[in-house]
Amino acid sequence: APRRPRAMAEALLDAVPAATRADAELALEITANDHRSALKLLEGRESVRAIAAALEDAPGWTYHWSRKQERWYYHNGRKDADGERQFWRGAHCPIGWAWKTDGRRELSDRKRKKIYFHIAHPAKTYSKPLPP
Repeated sequence: APRRPRAMAEALLDAVPAATRADAELALEITANDHRSALKLLEGRESVRAIAAALEDAPGWTYHWSRKQERWYYHNGRKDADGERQFWRGAHCPIGWAWKTDGRRELSDRKRKKIYFHIAHPAKTYSKPLPP
């Protein structure tokens, strides 16, 4: 059975004693109760509150850590023909900015063009990440 949010917050506080209860609860909210992502967020250098502020302007979006890719991504809660949609946040992207590829499947990932967007306005795309 899934753990209740209060128990999950307690587990995060046990793992990261320097975190506040408010930040632990906010990290769980940001990550849709994904304990591993919330833990990584609390252990990291980024501000939980800054990420929460970006997500406030983008209803339905959440923030997660990919253990396989070892990077952060945003998820918009939707699926497409390929399954779950994950939009990567590049190391150089400000909070709230993500990228996707231009979709040309015949090219390798490295040769595909990256298209940047802010999660609050995903229809507006750019060739590079811009500050909000």
